[in-house]
Amino acid sequence: MLRRFIYFDHYAALDPEWANAPLLREHTDHCLDMLRELLMCRADTTLITYHWRKGFSGPVPDFSTRVSSIRTTLRKDRADSYSKFVEIPKMS
Repeated sequence: MLRRFIYFDHYAALDPEWANAPLLREHTDHCLDMLRELLMCRADTTLITYHWRKGFSGPVPDFSTRVSSIRTTLRKDRADSYSKFVEIPKMS
């Protein structure tokens, strides 16, 4: 769904019925919001450090760190600060 909306011109030419679907924009907004919520709820703030290693031309990431995440209250406050009420018209 999101890919089709991002490349709207291409997919609209292939499937005009899809391009004229009622609530297409609202459906796309819903998909994006679900992804946003998932990312915020699973936020990983772990710091990945890099180390110089023999045999490598540049620093190498060290993924052996402990995983941490943002406190739930901070995520909710931030989400609330970006939220807004949008009235969706009723389908007839």
